[in-house]
Parts: sequence; structure tokens; C-alpha cells
Amino acid sequence: MMRNKGLPSKKQWKKIVDGAFSSDKKHDFSVLYELRKTEIQKGSSINKEANYFHRRYMSMIAAAAAVIIAVPAIVYVYSNNSYEVEPASKTESIPQVTTTTFVTEEITTEAVTEKTTYAEPVEDHTGIFRLNQNGKYQYDLRYTPSYDELSNVQTYDIQYTWLPDGFTPIPKDPKMTCYTSTGSTFDMICYRVKQGTSFEKKISGIVNYEDMSDNEKTIYIFSHSNPVIDESEQEKNSERDVWIKFNRTNIIANLFAPNDISNDDLKNIVSSIKLVPSDNELTEVWQNEIVTENKESEEAYRDAYLRDCKSIDDISLTGIEKTIPHQVNNDSIEVTIDKAWIQDDFEGITTDPCGIPKDYSQFIGDDGKIYKTYYWIKKGDGINTLDELAETEKVELKLVVLEMTYTNTSNHDIIDEPDNNTVGFLIDPMNYLCVNGKLDPTDYMHKDGLYVYSDQYIASEGGWVSFESDNQASENYINIPQGAQTHVKVSLLARADSLDDYYIDVFGSYSNTDDQNNIYFAVKDIER
Repeated sequence: MMRNKGLPSKKQWKKIVDGAFSSDKKHDFSVLYELRKTEIQKGSSINKEANYFHRRYMSMIAAAAAVIIAVPAIVYVYSNNSYEVEPASKTESIPQVTTTTFVTEEITTEAVTEKTTYAEPVEDHTGIFRLNQNGKYQYDLRYTPSYDELSNVQTYDIQYTWLPDGFTPIPKDPKMTCYTSTGSTFDMICYRVKQGTSFEKKISGIVNYEDMSDNEKTIYIFSHSNPVIDESEQEKNSERDVWIKFNRTNIIANLFAPNDISNDDLKNIVSSIKLVPSDNELTEVWQNEIVTENKESEEAYRDAYLRDCKSIDDISLTGIEKTIPHQVNNDSIEVTIDKAWIQDDFEGITTDPCGIPKDYSQFIGDDGKIYKTYYWIKKGDGINTLDELAETEKVELKLVVLEMTYTNTSNHDIIDEPDNNTVGFLIDPMNYLCVNGKLDPTDYMHKDGLYVYSDQYIASEGGWVSFESDNQASENYINIPQGAQTHVKVSLLARADSLDDYYIDVFGSYSNTDDQNNIYFAVKDIER
């Protein structure tokens, strides 16, 4: 019987959070943490599984806006986009913030042109948090600290003084994350606008905003459009970004509120936020975006992306009961796929990719098979046009299940021990679809100038649905004592109409940069 551990203890939480701010230790960070921060700064209009292709791969060039404060992967990281726990993944951060805008109109044969706009400082130094409307659906925030604000060297702790019933804050979390009563997350990122920098932020795809300012704070609540929701329901069902400027300081906060938080509760939360003098301030240094307008269609961009994907000709295939050696972070292991099968439903699957119990019955159709609804969206410019629903598609999915044995061939234990600053072995499989001879994890996310959105969160990145182990550490890590074996069961989704075109990378992101894994398992080789 495989077991799953619960949340970290208080002692582990303290070690996790303290370690998050250590610059002398390498961590594997959650993709979704960096992704959400990027989306907040870009003003994305869809916040669940919208535009998967851009959310994941644009994050490689649109990284965090400043000094990245990230919690190690052993923290249970919840995604605002999906309202689910996301597994950890090995990532690298890039310090430059870049936002690229794509157009979906018909492209002529004219040469591609680019225009890059740099935010220019505002010279008034009044300390006023200015709001202007650029178009029907876009707003512009600007702020330059006053000299008095810059001279205020007091450090602050930013606190919620009121939260609705059922909200659970994570102690000492740098994003001040709270779990709502329905399991989604409410979080906040705080910034200092330093001398010589002006704050400039364009917020697009907005159907409504409210000014909630008081004597202590300038507050704007922006409601994002959602093309799947009827226009008359947008305001009360949209997800919201909140921007706060704390008066007489150069501190700005950005909050993300999912649509399960009522407007009244959100207003009460925002009004209750206070600055409290403290020796420990969790803020980042604000850096303005560099906005690059690239007149290239999404299809052209995707084609260019596919050219950089790994070729099917560059991989080797493994099979059942074959040993796969692997080395990463000075850990040497061997993996054997003991069994593999395909099933039409979630029978026997009771956990998510972090090993936390989950019920998948909501994704089963009347015929007992797995289905997911995709909404195909025509992208608006977010200024004078909004994203529009163009097509709805119901897709049958299959579940690919692997049972594997991990053997530790290192001369040391591979064990999660926070007190010794060690982590276990990361489990991070990826399911790739072969498209024109290239391995693509984006799962048919574009067609005919449209991108896809779904409010049904079933799988993590690469189709990963479920993880179990007989020696689980925390989240999607396992312990493997020296010379011992640990058993793992993973489940991944694949489209039924393309099942034989999928290839599974057992290790996923957990590979050394200079020694990438090229051994894959072909789904077509599974006996039916």
C-alpha cells in the first residue's frame, strides 16, 4: 500500500521559509509561482488554463520582475490559475522582464517589424498614484516617489487585519498567501519603487474598476474579462487584480483575487491591509516592463517554437522492465518501468500530482469516459477589443499509467531532511505529443489563429494527473536511501484521438543542464 504524507510540520515550514531567502543554496522552484507573478505584471485577462502555450513558454522570456523571492519546491504551492496544488518543477529564473504582444489577424508578406517601448520617468515627484484610461478596456498606472517618501527608511510588515471565515493564511509566506474556503488562493506581492525609477503599469482587458482609496492607501480594483462568461455576469464573476499604494511610503502591493471571493469580502480585505513597522520587510524592488510589440501571428510564433523543440529523431526509446540510468545534482539513480497500461477512467486514481487526495469523478461523462471541454478564443488587443469565444470543443482523454521502481546507486542517501538542507528526488514526468516530428507538450493549444481556455483543471503541465509512492517526501519528491528502492505510480493524460503520438519523458525537468535526458517511453508500445 502506497502512503502519502501530509503538509509539513511547523518546524518544517519555518525551515522552508527561512531557506527561501538563502542565496547560497540552489532550489528547485515551482513553475507556477514564477508564472503567476509574470501574469500579474502582464495583466493577463484569462487566469486558469488560458493560453497554456504562452503561459508556460513565454515565461521563459517573461520572468519575474525583480529580485525573486521564491519558496523551495518542498512547499505546497497552490496555483491561482487552476485553484489546485501544483507539483514542483526545476526552473531557472531570468532577471529581465519582457512582455511580447502577438496579433492574430491575417499576416501579409511584409517584413516583421518590432517596436520596443521603455517606460520613461515621471518628473513631478508628487508621490501621486495616477490612473488613466488608454482605451475602452485598458488602464495605465503611473507613480514616481516623492522625496519625502524616498527619505522614509522605515521597514514594514504588511498585514491583513481582517479575513473572511474559512480563509487560512500561510505563516511567513512571502506572497502572504491565504487559502479560501473553496481551496483557491488569494495572494499579494509587495514592491518598493526606488529612487531613479518610476512605476508604470498597463492593465489590459478590464471590464470594470473601482476606486477604494482611503486616508492610508490609494486602492484600485480591476475586474478582468472572461470570454466564457456572459457579458452581464462579467463584473460579479471575474477574477480581479488589486493595486495598492501606501501613502507616505514608496511601497506598492499587487493582489490577485479569484472569482470565488465576493466583492464585499474583497473590499473588506483590501481596506483592512495595514503597514506595521518591522525589522523584517518582504518586498521586492520594482522594475518596469520592457514592452516589445512583435507583429507576428501566433501560428508563426508557434511554428518557430516547434523548430526549437526536441526532434523525434534525437531521442532513444525505452521499454517495460528496461533500466534507465540517470544522474542529476550529484544523485545517481536507476529507473525501471515495471508496468504500463491505458484506461478510460480514473479507477484506482485517488491523488493529484503532489500526492494529495483528489476526486476525479467530475470529469467522467455519462458513458464512463474522461472528457474535457476546451473553449477556443479569438484574442482581442485588450485595449479596445476583448477576447471572444469562437468555438467550444469536448475532447475525450485517456489515462496513461506507469508503475516504476527507483533505485539509489549513489554513495549517499537521497532523502528530504529540512534540518540538513537536503531534498529527495524530484518526480516530474512530461507527456509530449509528436507534431511534425517535434516533441510538443502544449497539447493542441492553438488552431486557426485561436488559443484555448478551459476552466476544468484536470492535469498539471505535460498532462500529469496523479502521483503515489511508498516513500514520498513532500510534494512530488521521494526518499531513496542508499542502495534501496522506492516505488512510484504516475498517471498522465493524453488525447484519445492522438494516443499513439505521445512520448513520455520520465524525468521531465529534473535533468542536468549539460546532460539532458533523451530516453523516452512511447505510448504506442503499451499493450492494449
